Amino acid sequence: MNALRKWLPRVALVGLMGLALAACDDNSTNGNNTSGGTTGQTTAAAPSGPSEQGGRDQLLENNSGGEISLARNFYFVLDGSGSMGGKMDEAKAAIKIFVDTVPEENVNLGLFVFDNNGTREVVPLSAHNRAQFMAAVNQASPGGGTPLGTSIKTGVDALTTQYKKQLGYGEYRLIVVTDGEASDSISTGVKPANRYGIPIYTIGFGIGERHELRQHSVSYRSASNQAELAKALEEAVSELDVFDPANFDAPKQPAN
Repeated sequence: MNALRKWLPRVALVGLMGLALAACDDNSTNGNNTSGGTTGQTTAAAPSGPSEQGGRDQLLENNSGGEISLARNFYFVLDGSGSMGGKMDEAKAAIKIFVDTVPEENVNLGLFVFDNNGTREVVPLSAHNRAQFMAAVNQASPGGGTPLGTSIKTGVDALTTQYKKQLGYGEYRLIVVTDGEASDSISTGVKPANRYGIPIYTIGFGIGERHELRQHSVSYRSASNQAELAKALEEAVSELDVFDPANFDAPKQPAN
């Protein structure tokens, strides 16, 4: 697949750029489409605030553990709420296509699901866990509300913990697949994501461009069927971005 080819030539470059790069996508808007059979895509500058850079720096202060790693980290939040009842099979099939494309080496995956079985992290962020990841996706059973705020907060916590383990190197993305508005406060997750510069990539499945997360995501894509969702997932993690390393400083080393 085209996605696999995109992973290999540039992974080292992206890794060295670290978290700051992932939070600085192209700030243009391309192909917005709220109806029909085309995947809409809105890409905006990463959410930022006065404490964002300071927040990232604080993660490495007095950090005595960890070692440099260029691993890429993708934490998924999968909406399994009741409204996903007619879409879950398509979502599972699209995610399977994604998982089959992701290389085993130098990639960590994590998964948080809210569905009929509750709200919980089902796959901790780690490497070599493709089978576990896909098994957890397949077990999702639609039902319940849409606690996006709590779910995103858990993903941010997992990614910032990994950031410290990798001493600020590597890449970090939070990917949200949802078909509805949050049933809790979205700011619960968005605020810490902004503080630490964790980029949120949202795919609105069957809801077009109008979603609360659109204004808080570095990239928002809409999908109305399995094929469009699979394509949106591929684009969310592929190397479509062009980064200039001269614009970024290397992560700070931990204090002794």
